[in-house]
Amino acid sequence: MNTSLQSPARAQLQRASGVPTGSLLFSDDHPDWNPAPGYHYRLASGGKGSKWLALWDHREKKFDLRFVPRPGGKEEDPADFDLPEITSTDLSDVLGDAPIPLVRSLASLGTLVRLSTLSLWEALPAAVIAQNVTAGRDSYRRWCRLNGAYWVLSAGPLYTVPGAQTVLTLPDCAFTDAGIDPGTARALRATAAAYLEKAEDWSRYTGEQLVDALQGIRGVTRGTAVAAAVEYKSDGASYPLVSLLDTWASQVSESSRERARHLCNEIEMWAADSPERQRALTLAIAARIHRAAAGPRRSSFSCQPTCGSYPAPPGRPQEAG
Repeated sequence: MNTSLQSPARAQLQRASGVPTGSLLFSDDHPDWNPAPGYHYRLASGGKGSKWLALWDHREKKFDLRFVPRPGGKEEDPADFDLPEITSTDLSDVLGDAPIPLVRSLASLGTLVRLSTLSLWEALPAAVIAQNVTAGRDSYRRWCRLNGAYWVLSAGPLYTVPGAQTVLTLPDCAFTDAGIDPGTARALRATAAAYLEKAEDWSRYTGEQLVDALQGIRGVTRGTAVAAAVEYKSDGASYPLVSLLDTWASQVSESSRERARHLCNEIEMWAADSPERQRALTLAIAARIHRAAAGPRRSSFSCQPTCGSYPAPPGRPQEAG
């Protein structure tokens, strides 16, 4: 079912489609994004638990959001639900008073466009697995495929993350069969238990407050907490810019590394007194780092099926979109 978007939903989509052209970077750092010829797609949560099929058109440089009705439920009006949040971060807006060398170096980062989920739970398992497993994206997707719900959509089949209550009931083999080591499995279970207990309180927190709260979960590092908060809030203010700059500098060739680190020091000094600059730079640089690091990687953890035959597919199939 494709629907025409109305009222605030349509206005939000139009704002996102009207981001500046030129150097434009689409953020696909969350492993729920699936590549297809000419576009990326994922299922994302909106307000009141609604589901939306999100498509990023690489040629048109814009999002398309389509309401996905719930299986077996009553007919619903998409206008009654908030969409997943679409944000665009244009670095040219914050580079006006930057030193000329910085303008030349940072302007190439362009405008970052990203989709944030309105479900914190969608952000948490991906962050936990990505921070602890070598081939995090592959393991996350396999874990969802083995244990999550299956959806048949016009863009292609999708498997969504298992719910927090489901995670608490999964046997050990449901993690090891996806290449997830026992320590990460314990962190996922602890995260699920904490989410079920505290999600309502967490929904009212700022990004920094949420990071502090998530760090209190056993097995969740600050890096994991920050990654989840940024995905949920689309706010780079809670992310350590210095750490990102170090990673960014380490990705350049060895012959250019000294110059890159000098540039990073200048960037850090320039952005130090401006939360707006830090927020914009963090989101853009994090997306660039993800792109540079993307590619097939092998997990260091041996993955052999031990649970026997999984249902294929798990969950209830859903035709929509």
